[in-house]
Amino acid sequence: MTVTAQQLDETLSSANLAKDKFTPIDHSNIPFEEEEWPVMIIGSSMVGKTLGLLLGYHGIKSVSFDRHSKAGAHPRAAGLNFRTSEILRQLGLEEFTLEQSGKEFDLNAGMLIVEKLVGELYPFQLGMDIAKNVTISSKALRTIGQAPRKYEDLLSGSIYSDADQPNISNVPLESYPIPNTKHTKLYLGPGEKLETASPKDPSTMSYDAPYLSKHPLEGGEEVLFRYRFTKKTWLIGYSWLNISISNDGDDDIDVFAQLGKQDASGTQLVNMNVPLKDLIPPVEKHTDAADTCFLKYLGPTGSLRGSHAVTKVTPKPGRFTGDWPEYTNASRKAIPAGTVAKLEVPIWPTGIIFEEGEYLTSKVSGHYMSFMEFDFLYGAAHANKGRHTIHIGADSDSHLVVPLLNPLA
Repeated sequence: MTVTAQQLDETLSSANLAKDKFTPIDHSNIPFEEEEWPVMIIGSSMVGKTLGLLLGYHGIKSVSFDRHSKAGAHPRAAGLNFRTSEILRQLGLEEFTLEQSGKEFDLNAGMLIVEKLVGELYPFQLGMDIAKNVTISSKALRTIGQAPRKYEDLLSGSIYSDADQPNISNVPLESYPIPNTKHTKLYLGPGEKLETASPKDPSTMSYDAPYLSKHPLEGGEEVLFRYRFTKKTWLIGYSWLNISISNDGDDDIDVFAQLGKQDASGTQLVNMNVPLKDLIPPVEKHTDAADTCFLKYLGPTGSLRGSHAVTKVTPKPGRFTGDWPEYTNASRKAIPAGTVAKLEVPIWPTGIIFEEGEYLTSKVSGHYMSFMEFDFLYGAAHANKGRHTIHIGADSDSHLVVPLLNPLA
């Protein structure tokens, strides 16, 4: 059983965003005194509600609280709320949805039974036998005081004209990883190069491990490698860095890696994960947005504490992450100063399109190289000591593994 406490509060709207205080919560629908609730969920949006569904599926009761009662319901069942309105506004659909969504919101929507994501109700929510499953219906929704909203046009996409089509292409896929993806080895080479063959001659390059970076684009004490694409290519999935590295001044090595993208002229590109005009406040270029904006994206990052390499987990056959390295971090084995260690650094999955002439970049350093969410974290001290030396060529086998494929129509 999963319920959401109804909060006596009016619906939030774009004209009323200044609410910062909780109003009284009506506990009458939740028998706190008669029953025990082993799990309390703070926040009942899609994530909170899905967590409640999962707990209920396993027979664990939960109660969730949210400052906005509309957040406690599936958007198709309960109409608009502030979160969904923001998404629809960015798609240019706000006015249309307001017209189609009904007149008033039911403040009891916070107590609404919600749809399973595949269109069926979880039977435990209705107090039914777990063996029974029912399809959500208008009648069932009206029984609990909320008629379904008219979202079918939105879901079908029939309201779009050619001029309204977003500048994206959806490519349906039957499986993941994407078929025909090739996990390509790009070897770390001299002259800032990533090469398809390992350099024959050994060489080294190094950086000051305890360096404190003041900005992710300054490039201080970082080693850069680049690969130029000769045709349009997609990079989609999990990458990792195999690196031979040593530390002359400590018995551990915290190594950081980051993938990125440069244009044909070598300018490092910064991606904003929402259109600039839809930021609050809107901006004209990414440099106008604060460097603490979590929507600024330079590329996927990865890190590994060298002494934890001994905790690597043996991959299970057939897992979708392939040979991507994972660690329990449950123990450590020191790396004596000056010893060359072969480390496998996992890098978060990503999806990047490279045009002909553009560059994939791979940076290695002793510090985090992406944007921080708080200003005081720039230049903050970390645990690294000594000087890290990267060994490339010959039998070092220092290389990057990236999932590449030809563009799909």
